[in-house]
Amino acid sequence: MTVPTIGISDPTFVSLSSAAQVSRLAAYSGLGANVGYIRIDASWDQYEGAGSGTYHWNLLDIAINNIATQSTLQTLLIMNGQCPSWSSYGGSRTTGDTYPSGSTGQSQFAAYCATAANRYKNVSFFEIWNEPNGTQFWGSPSAANYTATLKAAANAIRASNSKAAIISAGLSPEDGTGGSITPVNFLSGMYTAGAKGYMDAVGMHPYCYPNLPNAYALWSGWSQMNATPTSLRSVMLNAGDSATPLWVTEFGGPTATPVGVGYTTTQQATAFTQAIADAKAASYITGFFVYEWIDARSGDSNTEDNFGLVLSSGDNKPAFTAVKNAIA
Repeated sequence: MTVPTIGISDPTFVSLSSAAQVSRLAAYSGLGANVGYIRIDASWDQYEGAGSGTYHWNLLDIAINNIATQSTLQTLLIMNGQCPSWSSYGGSRTTGDTYPSGSTGQSQFAAYCATAANRYKNVSFFEIWNEPNGTQFWGSPSAANYTATLKAAANAIRASNSKAAIISAGLSPEDGTGGSITPVNFLSGMYTAGAKGYMDAVGMHPYCYPNLPNAYALWSGWSQMNATPTSLRSVMLNAGDSATPLWVTEFGGPTATPVGVGYTTTQQATAFTQAIADAKAASYITGFFVYEWIDARSGDSNTEDNFGLVLSSGDNKPAFTAVKNAIA
């Protein structure tokens, strides 16, 4: 079995002080030499929010420089929103679910991606948006609209950085209600809209909590990759895209949540052990990113605050050791 590309998806990294970033990079090394990537956000509104062509890169400059000079990690940049107020967008900036609207918005977003790719020549991996099949990050999910955005961004990035690899947005295991689109249906729609050739890997966020990865369920994101009757992998094969791999750009589960919603700390560790073993055995999975490094507020009832390998106190959860052993 081959260890896939292993990374840490760290949504708070860029917001840390430079000294804290260096300290966190050193802490990652505790997982062993097979951790080779970090996934961080390059939110459009944050860096081009003041006006078209007016950029403020300082925070991202510091982060990418620290990664390059203080570690051996490679960077996966998430090119996402929200959209700047001056751009052509759909959704609501109040609720944070904006997305590039029409050819104008897609061209504006592509120009942002091109500028970032040209500035950060040492970055070779770009993920285009985040979970566009759900309404949290794309107010009115549409595989066709997302694919048009993907195409524009991929062309722009590749023109600016010939080394660039394009990862399609990690899809969320949505159930298809409330305006969302299931990962299988969304990916099928992407291929119908011509996505083949515009992504070097298909992104997926195969969350399955409170189930473990090896517990089959139709709703489980992990099962949907290659076990359900129609799966992401079967969609890819039917589209003639067998050579393109899957990248799990987020996987994990929250602890200290209401019973039946998340995991115990022991279950979280088991989930990572199973998932990484499965990823090693699956030749079509070539990237696996742990979500996330540290809890925002350990013990809080908000699930989003408890995904970390590390407690907010700085102490390791059992999952830290589980990941370390699984990727060795």
